[in-house]
Amino acid sequence: MRVQEINVNTLADNQEKALIIDVRENEELLNGYIKNAVHIPLSKIREFKKDDIPSAVRTTTEPVYLYCERGRRSQEAISLFIGRGVNSKKLFNLTGGILAWVEAGQPIVGAEQDLE
Repeated sequence: MRVQEINVNTLADNQEKALIIDVRENEELLNGYIKNAVHIPLSKIREFKKDDIPSAVRTTTEPVYLYCERGRRSQEAISLFIGRGVNSKKLFNLTGGILAWVEAGQPIVGAEQDLE
């Protein structure tokens, strides 16, 4: 199954109206996260049954953007969501993850120290 990818600019342009999911683990959030992102660790997504998927993910008509550090775990999360019945056409992986976001000079929040 091929996962739809988006780049940093596309996410930045749609950041305010999008549902953004950070699938990194709890300790990784200390390095910062994208503003307005909802945190659902991949370890938790792996345990989800179909009914456990948050209704915002299941029912939104807007795109859902997922990211991790580099993009691999968010791809897995997308595959898991699709396997549990979420419409694949609305799920997008941030190519390069939060590292690409920071490298492009986009802001993060919640960092204990500046990553730029």
